[in-house]
Amino acid sequence: MNKLLVTMIVLLLIGGCSTNWNFENTGLAKEHFDGNMYEYLRSDSYNWDSIRLIIERAELVPLFEGKDPITFIGPTNHSVRKWMNDKFINCINDIDKDACIKIVKDHLFAGKILRDDIPQGKYLTQEGGDVYTTLSGKSIWMGLFYEDYGNVVEGGVRVIYLKGDVTIDIASSNIQPTNGVVHSLSYNYVLGGL
Repeated sequence: MNKLLVTMIVLLLIGGCSTNWNFENTGLAKEHFDGNMYEYLRSDSYNWDSIRLIIERAELVPLFEGKDPITFIGPTNHSVRKWMNDKFINCINDIDKDACIKIVKDHLFAGKILRDDIPQGKYLTQEGGDVYTTLSGKSIWMGLFYEDYGNVVEGGVRVIYLKGDVTIDIASSNIQPTNGVVHSLSYNYVLGGL
């Protein structure tokens, strides 16, 4: 009887436990930020410290503080750290200044490109969407994909996909400091993939 009671208690404890299914809730991004893009990047060290230091090393801070609107498809700290580890780089100051300029300008567009300004596209075939040119001169295909929700076709979230060397998704979009818009690349983005 004791064995049965212990077994039942163990099963109840296991069944009563919940799981988060390896989901990490990073919260909701606030759409508007009361400050320029450089101030926005400084305000979120968890995600942006590394790219902010690269921007500083490239001496491109005036672009991020300026009044001319820009769009930044931003690689987070995870992407920068992975790239640095792969290249055996220990410190941002060890990155060549010209390489820093290229990294920043590969992810920067003139003007303000909001999520809903991007035409709907099919990311697997690159049908629809549009091609945008970065400040480094790269042509990047972007398409807005409407996910299904329940039984509603295209009734779910809208996701921006980019096509560089591989298909890249945006983790958070339409963050709007006073001088442009930031679209955050997903944590699994490999720096240099655009």
